Amino acid sequence: MTAEKKSRPISFALVTAGLAFFFNPQFAALDLLPDFIGCLLILWGLARVAHINRQLAETRAAFTKLLSFCIFKDLATVIVFAMTTDAERPVALLLVAFVGAVIGYYLAYGAFHALFEGLYALSVLRDCKPLYGKYRQLRLFGWKSRELSRPELALRYTLVFLAVREGLAVLPEFAALTTSSYTDSAFDRIYEYIVVMRTLSALVVLIAGLVWLALILRFFGALRREHDFRTALGEEESAWRAAHPGNAITKRFAVSFTLISIGSFFLADFRLDLQNLLPDIVASLFFLAGILLLKLPAKQKLCLFSLGALFGAAATVSEHFAFAFSSNFKPSAISKAEDAANAYLAMWATALLEFFLFLGFLVLLLFALRRVIREHAGYIPQHDDLEFERRRRAAYLEEFDRDLLRVFYFGFIAGLCSFLYDYIQEIPNKRIFRILEFFWGIDLCFSVVFAILLTVLLTTVRREISGRYALEG
Repeated sequence: MTAEKKSRPISFALVTAGLAFFFNPQFAALDLLPDFIGCLLILWGLARVAHINRQLAETRAAFTKLLSFCIFKDLATVIVFAMTTDAERPVALLLVAFVGAVIGYYLAYGAFHALFEGLYALSVLRDCKPLYGKYRQLRLFGWKSRELSRPELALRYTLVFLAVREGLAVLPEFAALTTSSYTDSAFDRIYEYIVVMRTLSALVVLIAGLVWLALILRFFGALRREHDFRTALGEEESAWRAAHPGNAITKRFAVSFTLISIGSFFLADFRLDLQNLLPDIVASLFFLAGILLLKLPAKQKLCLFSLGALFGAAATVSEHFAFAFSSNFKPSAISKAEDAANAYLAMWATALLEFFLFLGFLVLLLFALRRVIREHAGYIPQHDDLEFERRRRAAYLEEFDRDLLRVFYFGFIAGLCSFLYDYIQEIPNKRIFRILEFFWGIDLCFSVVFAILLTVLLTTVRREISGRYALEG
């Protein structure tokens, strides 16, 4: 049973599911089915086959770049709707749509080209003629008529569809800007029908996307029928995994560290009208997911997970009381009304609780990383002198201890500034409010620096773990 599980055929079902997230249209620069989810599924689906094929390993790198840009574009779109006025929104949406179309198509071109070229090369190397064999001709948009393989056809259909999708996503926003009511154009009234233009554009893309999706499903359906081809790939991947025993644990730490790094950036308080647009509860969810994947003793992992959950709960309660006070009371009411004073007390008391829980969680997290470094990072001793190796190992770990302390210092300052912001934000004094703005800037800067330092540390540790298990493999 174990042998069969290890040599199971390579499946491209996740790749197919990921591609399905690209067929949908965009409405007012909003991606109804987020492309970054499709990128994640494709990356997951190519994880096994990337071990045995260099081109598909490069494909994963290309989709990682596309993933990063898709996340950035979606965040930019959300910020546009949250922070712009009605007068500013057409310009901002056009900017997001245009930049997203140009850069997005450039990155998507490289990613999909690498994907289908990699599948073509894989079929040639493994002599899967139904995939690489020439079987039909194509006349489309000026391309020369010649026989093409299934991967080549799928690639060309994909590039044409993506060009149509990105182009039609920009046109309505361009029309919204040029025919807006703030111009002296004779076509000003067209702006009243911007929703209709967006709907028609989305409908055309939807129809084209369904046609493209049907062609893609046909291609991967043909790939699924090649059971012997996928079985041979599975056996080769199993042999590679057996020869690299440390790969699984290296990948596990890589995913865990990535989740923790993402969570650290969500700790940054980006405030608009005294409200944090990056709630700490989201950071705690990423932290908890990353902690579950850490290779730690059960008791240590349980303590770290529990404190992370308490921090997330306290952050949620703190944000609730801050929003309730800002919505229901004015600063001048603190000294005049008991309800306002109690609401203010609840706001900063929960902020203080959140600060202490964050410090406790950060200390436990850094101790957990210290244990990971000691047990899984480093090198294999190669010198016969045990005392020399002991001193060398101590110096190696001492360098990481300095990095851990540096991360703690910046995390402490960032957490303290966040608490002070909540403590003084409603004091009815203009001079204090100037200090408040100063603390908001410090809070944001130190939070970002903390996230960057933690990410750099985690990247370094991951490389050390990868290097150690590569030597042991």
